[in-house]
Amino acid sequence: MLALPETKMNDEIALRPSVTKTLVKGAIAIAAFSIFLNVTPSKLLNFTIFIAISLLIVLAYASLKRTNEYVLTNEGIIIRSFLRTEKVISYSEITDLSISQGVLAKRFDCGTIFIETRNKPAPYAVLGGGMAEVLKDVKHPSEVFEIISSHL
Repeated sequence: MLALPETKMNDEIALRPSVTKTLVKGAIAIAAFSIFLNVTPSKLLNFTIFIAISLLIVLAYASLKRTNEYVLTNEGIIIRSFLRTEKVISYSEITDLSISQGVLAKRFDCGTIFIETRNKPAPYAVLGGGMAEVLKDVKHPSEVFEIISSHL
């Protein structure tokens, strides 16, 4: 098995989403919106409040995202989320895997792994008509992909 810089216990690998990319995207969005604001000395307080609220929203979203946990075991993948119930995907149910990495994801060595399953409802539609679970923004996605592939 490949060594990931995450928690390893009894052939289980626990992964959490990387939030660095999320924070950078949030900062870029705030900066982009700030360009269009008419900031004058009399409106400086309003601008400061806008920045503070925007940063709090980005931080809250990143914290919520960080509560997700993906555990790779010898039997399957366990997806735990703050807002959803725990989901277990057996390796025998997986029909296809794919990785998605944008420019920032490549820069921060993270990516999303799409896990297409057979006969199981999942939150994401896949081209070709299937449904998929996702492991969002996992660090070292190609290594995680290889670990999952080795169990198929």
